[in-house]
Amino acid sequence: MLEQCNAMTVRNDTDLTVALAALRFACGLSREISCKINSNFKPDAPYPTVLCAPAGATCYLVILAYSSIARIFPEERDECQKAIAEKFESLWLFSFRWGLAGMFFDHVYYSVGKGGNGNLC
Repeated sequence: MLEQCNAMTVRNDTDLTVALAALRFACGLSREISCKINSNFKPDAPYPTVLCAPAGATCYLVILAYSSIARIFPEERDECQKAIAEKFESLWLFSFRWGLAGMFFDHVYYSVGKGGNGNLC
């Protein structure tokens, strides 16, 4: 539903404003957790063992959420692009461990992201 809104609609609807705040919090938490793991991850380790399979799906959903936020609020586009890049890196890392994460990575990479038309935001 949020994807179909514009900034004015979100700002004028208390429920949407609260929903967006919750979404931003969840995305920020996910970004902080996976990106800290990425920075502490040893390059010679074969794959991450501390996370579970939903990590890939979470990265994918966070990428989509930041993409929507960037479309609704163009002034936040740069920050959203930075967040997307970080989550994309996490998704890439997780794709080595879980096949589902690999499918999400391929979708983002080839359909809408770096390998596609580049219009994720």
